[in-house]
Amino acid sequence: MISWSFACSPKVKTEGFASNAAAAAVAGLMLALASGAGAGETFRLLSYNIHHGEGMDGKLDLARIAERIRTCQPDAVALQEVDRNCKRTGGVDMPAELARLTGMTAHFQKAMDFDGGGYGICLLTKGKVLESKGYALPNSSKPVEPRTVQTVKVEALGGTLTIANTHLDVTSGETRLAQTQFLIKTLGEMPDTVVLAGDFNAVRGDTTLKAIESAGWAVPLKQGDPNTIPSGKPDREIDFAVFRPAGALKVVKYTVLNEPVASDHRPILVEVERATP
Repeated sequence: MISWSFACSPKVKTEGFASNAAAAAVAGLMLALASGAGAGETFRLLSYNIHHGEGMDGKLDLARIAERIRTCQPDAVALQEVDRNCKRTGGVDMPAELARLTGMTAHFQKAMDFDGGGYGICLLTKGKVLESKGYALPNSSKPVEPRTVQTVKVEALGGTLTIANTHLDVTSGETRLAQTQFLIKTLGEMPDTVVLAGDFNAVRGDTTLKAIESAGWAVPLKQGDPNTIPSGKPDREIDFAVFRPAGALKVVKYTVLNEPVASDHRPILVEVERATP
């Protein structure tokens, strides 16, 4: 079993060349690989329920959340439980502030009006976004918190990739399954490879995950301890990253990060590359 710590390993970067000969050799290698666009390229997605920025120590600290994000050098971040201009969090525009602190672009999807502002989910992205959408998920007739899913299409892995972020219902397995079926249908109609991440509020083996896997999605296993909540001493795995078609991507890394204080959930990191035939 692989042991992981929070110190995310950096993506490999080319720093320079010792000589013109070395540069020429690399240029030749690049030409040789030109026919395989995206070969060797990976995409990192971090998913984090940030509990409106409030940590287990009772402190509201977005800078702490942003530091965790920056450390992992993600290409995209799926955030849940995000406040925007809410009184309880000092009227801060959290998507804008996290974008500023991380150097990424924020895409906020409001689930409901709350405390003078909005509350929902947020995707942070690097690079060019080709398309951004949001959808309301089915809800029960009871007065429970509305749920949504948002998607962004990005240029990645030698083509395009759709990243989806969601936060499923916590009160009812029946409602959660209806939301899952909506996700399967809606995301299944998208032409790109789709990676869906978020707080599923369901454990592995629940009907939620079974339905996703039965619909042709990959539901990979995490490396190391998979549990994500409560962050101080996790005993349940309810935060996931899944993708479709199941054979489209290869998982390079998929782990829970050792962050016990910044939120009531621990973040998860998945790194993928295009699967080779």
